[in-house]
Amino acid sequence: MRPQNTHEIDFKKDLEREQSEKIKYRRQLFEVKERLNHFERMKAEYEKLYTEFLVRSIKAERDRQQLEIRIQKMNIFLRFLSLV
Repeated sequence: MRPQNTHEIDFKKDLEREQSEKIKYRRQLFEVKERLNHFERMKAEYEKLYTEFLVRSIKAERDRQQLEIRIQKMNIFLRFLSLV
């Protein structure tokens, strides 16, 4: 084997360092993508639950209003009966 000169050694060290940094950044990128996916799933679940909540709230409010109307009609009918 022939002795390596300083430039070759420096080149190999730089190459190894760059490869190591690439691996490090790929891992970080993977972790960030995983977090992003997790947040997107959480957002979708939140939107689904919030939509269900809104639908139920609207339905409950509509039912309450219909019940109030029925009570008003019954009160009018009862007042009419009390007059007779």
